[in-house]
Amino acid sequence: MHVALIVERRYMEQAQPAGVAAELRRRTCEVSVVDPAATAVEVTRGGWYEGADICIARGRSQGVLSLLASAEAAGAIAVNTSQSTAAVRDKARMAAVLASAGLPTPTTYLGTAASLAAEIPATGYPVVAKPILGDNCRGVHLVDDVAQLLDYPFGSDEALLAQPYVHGPGYDLKLYGIGDQVWAVRKRSPLSSNGARGGQAAEPAALTPRLRELALACRRLFGVELYGVDCLETADGPIVIEVNEFPNYTAIPDADQCLADYVIARTREVAPR
Repeated sequence: MHVALIVERRYMEQAQPAGVAAELRRRTCEVSVVDPAATAVEVTRGGWYEGADICIARGRSQGVLSLLASAEAAGAIAVNTSQSTAAVRDKARMAAVLASAGLPTPTTYLGTAASLAAEIPATGYPVVAKPILGDNCRGVHLVDDVAQLLDYPFGSDEALLAQPYVHGPGYDLKLYGIGDQVWAVRKRSPLSSNGARGGQAAEPAALTPRLRELALACRRLFGVELYGVDCLETADGPIVIEVNEFPNYTAIPDADQCLADYVIARTREVAPR
């Protein structure tokens, strides 16, 4: 079995996909790694992945999406697909889709810092401001008032998102999914009340029927197979902050093995009989 990994450079040294790659090689699978920022490939016929049984992508850069789409156009099995990755890449679109599906999610504003400052009432602070295409907490800031919002470190003409800060128990709840298999992990919140970044220690948490239901609803909604769902627990129940493609599966001890099992099973599902 030959697996082609399309990996954005910043993920090369992270737990995933390094973990699943090592596990697949341990099982005598051939694994080739392509970094779209470092390798020139022909995308018009998808021949760069010739001989591969399945393509797995980790990253959301335009290079990753384009390379993945070229493989799909040539008939490759893709996990996750370029379409599902793009669906969770845009956080504004994601928020709209979550809300339209009736899933619990915070009110989300879109605009420049100036337009958001004019729209959000003084009683609406603090808010969490973040870039539309960000991930891994990049560019996320806890904003206490209008002055801080206007000082947000983006260009004045660049749009961003703002959501009311949800006062919770001081930790975030992360749901990790591999197909229909779901785990819950509790992590200390990366944002404290003064905007400083807190610790990132993580530990397994109880997976309630409601949490599993939320994770699988997000899987179906965005078409993701390897995914993470960021949640917060509130007095009214869990709410979904955002959905991400192919996370690191932090604090899931058998993640490498489960990922390898899933990849091999997916390949066999569509193998010629």
